[in-house]
Amino acid sequence: MNPCKIIISQTAASDPKKHDFEEKLAKQCSANGLPVLVVPDIYQAEPNANAVLAIRQVKGPVILFSWLQPRAAFWTLQQFGVKGERAEVVSVEPFHPDKRPILCLNLSDRCCPGRWMEKIEEVLDGELPGETGILDRIDETVPDRWYPVIDYSRCTNCQECLEFCLFGVYEIDKGGRVVASTPDACKPGCPACSRVCPSQAIMFPLHETDEAIAGSDTEKIRPFDADAFKKLRTDYEEGKTSVQDVLRACGCKTKSLPRSSRPCCSDDAPGESPAESTDRGYFDKLIDGLVKD
Repeated sequence: MNPCKIIISQTAASDPKKHDFEEKLAKQCSANGLPVLVVPDIYQAEPNANAVLAIRQVKGPVILFSWLQPRAAFWTLQQFGVKGERAEVVSVEPFHPDKRPILCLNLSDRCCPGRWMEKIEEVLDGELPGETGILDRIDETVPDRWYPVIDYSRCTNCQECLEFCLFGVYEIDKGGRVVASTPDACKPGCPACSRVCPSQAIMFPLHETDEAIAGSDTEKIRPFDADAFKKLRTDYEEGKTSVQDVLRACGCKTKSLPRSSRPCCSDDAPGESPAESTDRGYFDKLIDGLVKD
């Protein structure tokens, strides 16, 4: 029987508080007998990265901690070929390899590692091994990446993203399914296809001020008005606007969705996301006409 594996995906940001938070959690998990694997930011890792290969080799249940929305973290693993089903509780009972439980948790949702240990004990039904667990680390440099992650539990294969994308990110695979075949062709900061998708299946996990686009399970993305956006695209194709103009219009932030309030019991609580910029130009304001209320 394979034990539950704790995977901690580190922030790519230069944030000492977050790194300290990760380190304390890793050591507490190990001290309670749980095997731990600490890896660089999974979202920014490349498909052939050592961290991805190591995660693929994990056979048992997984609890993944990251700074991403849980839905986005799960589908990031799926795109890397990590088999399993998204779970709310974790059992080590026998399971089919394709159905092993994967519980994804956002490190921002609790104030300190101690609170996360309480959560781990809860989802494991109070069963912690008690002996020191192996603590493994993979240290490697990851590039700065910005690309769409598709939630195939929502995707209807309507191909609106394929028809819309200006940068050639999407194509149809051999099985007839739309995929982000050239994800790094996406322009950093552009989340436009997430607003085009009628089933809200496209996420940009690093979007800082809109939790819906970042992959929230509950928040709804405000979609584009199709006719208004067609005009913007036509203007771009006719050379009336630049890529930067389109990116600013598509990427203009809606009102920042506040994180749920959480009590802080120590100084371990990591910093909050940066505040949304209030600097708005002509193309920033254009978003108001593109986005439906």
